[in-house]
Amino acid sequence: MVRTQSLTASRRACARRGTRSVTEKAFDDGLDESAVAELRQTFDMYDVDQDGKISLSENLNVDRQLHGDEYAEADSKKSFREFDQSRDDQVTWREFRQGIVRQQHALIEGYNQQCQQQHGPHAEFDGESACVCQAGYTVGDG
Repeated sequence: MVRTQSLTASRRACARRGTRSVTEKAFDDGLDESAVAELRQTFDMYDVDQDGKISLSENLNVDRQLHGDEYAEADSKKSFREFDQSRDDQVTWREFRQGIVRQQHALIEGYNQQCQQQHGPHAEFDGESACVCQAGYTVGDG
C-alpha cells in the first residue's frame, strides 16, 4: 500500500515518483455497505409515503422540516431536478444514489483543485481532510 504524505501543514509541492491517484482509488469500489445503508435511511426519510420514489412535494416538505428558517424552496427544487434524471418528477432509489455519487465526485474535484492551487499539479485531496501527493509523487520542492 502506498503511503501518502500530508501537505496540509506545508506549502511544498509534490515531486515525481509513480502514477495512480487517491481519487481514482476512492471510487473504484463505489459506496461501501455502511454508506449505502445511511443513504437508504435518508432516501426513506424523504420518501414519506414509502412508494419507493421521492416526489417534489415530499422533497420540499422534508427540506422545510429539516432546514426551517434556512429553507430555500428554489434550492430544494434545483437539487430535486438534478437528481431526477428521468425527468418524471420522481426520484427513484437508483437516481438518488447516483445523484449522491455525482455530488461526491464534484465535491472531491473542487477539493482537488484547491489542493493543486496550494501545492502544485500533483497534489490532491485525500478524501478526508488533507492534501496529499498523488501516488508516485513525494513531498519535494517541485
